[in-house]
Amino acid sequence: MLYNLYVNYQPGPTMCIADILSGAYVESEHESDDIEVDTNMRIHSLVTNLPMSIQRKQKVQCAIAEDETMVKLSQTIAGGWPRHRRDCDPLIRQYWPIRDELHVMQGVVYAGERVVIPNSMRSEMLQKLHESHLGMEKFRARTRYVVY
Repeated sequence: MLYNLYVNYQPGPTMCIADILSGAYVESEHESDDIEVDTNMRIHSLVTNLPMSIQRKQKVQCAIAEDETMVKLSQTIAGGWPRHRRDCDPLIRQYWPIRDELHVMQGVVYAGERVVIPNSMRSEMLQKLHESHLGMEKFRARTRYVVY
């Protein structure tokens, strides 16, 4: 079990929850550390719970490294997007609407929590998804959940 809980009754007047939820907010000295820890935990969770095998992830990493569009996209994510869409490289302009959701972790490009599949692997991934023999609605839901 992940937690070992201990429950203790406290009368209402002795509870501090009202003070915590009140407008008397005290800013933490370590707020930036908390954000960094939270971000690192989220990244770890995303990478470890990725719904694909390690071999498939390595294959995606290699395909991204060889794909001109994905390399340019990774560079733009790391270096920052231009101010206007018209200044964006035509290769990656299709990703402009979701630019705030895109990030790169361990050589894989993600749109939120979904893996962005390089063009060279899209037909293969589509075939793998079809192999599950789900109904049309479940297939679409699974595809939208896993890949972009």
